[in-house]
Amino acid sequence: MKEKAIAITGATGMLGAELTRQLIPSGASLRLVVRNRAKLAPLMEQWGNPAIEVIQTELTNPVELREAFTGVDIVFHCAAQVSFRLDENEDLVRANTDITHHVVNACIEAGVGRLIHVSSIAALGEPNTAGVITADSFPDSVAGWNGYSLSKFYSENEVWRGIRYGLKATIVNPSIILGPGPWKGEGSAALFAALGSGMPFYVPGGNAFVDVRDVAGAMMLLAEAEEAVGRRFILSGANVSFREFITLIAKSLGKRPPRYRLGERGLNRLRRMLDAVARLTRTKPLLSDDLVKAALTQSRYDGEAVKAVIPAFAYRPIEETIGYMAEAYLKDKQKR
Repeated sequence: MKEKAIAITGATGMLGAELTRQLIPSGASLRLVVRNRAKLAPLMEQWGNPAIEVIQTELTNPVELREAFTGVDIVFHCAAQVSFRLDENEDLVRANTDITHHVVNACIEAGVGRLIHVSSIAALGEPNTAGVITADSFPDSVAGWNGYSLSKFYSENEVWRGIRYGLKATIVNPSIILGPGPWKGEGSAALFAALGSGMPFYVPGGNAFVDVRDVAGAMMLLAEAEEAVGRRFILSGANVSFREFITLIAKSLGKRPPRYRLGERGLNRLRRMLDAVARLTRTKPLLSDDLVKAALTQSRYDGEAVKAVIPAFAYRPIEETIGYMAEAYLKDKQKR
């Protein structure tokens, strides 16, 4: 990456921040394209206040975005809104699709050399005959999808459009990204904090997880791999049950592992109760139909294809990732 000019969107998010941290010592010229410069202040301090160019603009401003990408060799597009609330579906789909539409156009118009677009496993189709979802799993229909999944699917379509117009782009589809971050919010760090306070129940489903450091590292390697152009790659280090996942968190924090299985009937009862509480307190519901469905489903993803393009790449074990998060969580807790 030395002497490369690199632009990053979403640098205030967990993945964008980790990617920036890894790129700082590379010798690359970094340009962070953000909506709110003030949110970068604490991160810049953590990074040692390096010489990084910051451009504040809306990512849907075509003129300013094209100027931000002018002279850039690689764009890492990490920015996206995240929400699983039904009342925000339309806004979420519109926002994420529009952002990627303008990012793709700006890359083409500015003559950017490479675009690495961060999508999600939420944009993938059905499992193959072995019950595993791969990067070749394209959906036959998106009927019934939640807003976040739709927004990622339509955003990918914008990137495929750019590829047809000659843009050298690669799509990555991370599974659930794990890493330290805001312990309050909607990300995996907030989930870690919630489960870390003690959880007697577990749900029967499972999903795939990946370390944020691995996602950032893979993106950097893919950005320099010509074989990755015009393709997408699942980035996923481990398929585990939610019981195993919660147990790992509990053990890392010295808590008792979950003991009681919470099935479909119990989850729906809990969801209705939380919905009632949310209405009374005028707060966001903590459980949706989509989250209940996910909690009951064992989904498996194949993240190995990326190794054919970057053979030296390896995922960290999930136990190491959970330990990494636990160390950061306990350290932050002591500060408070």
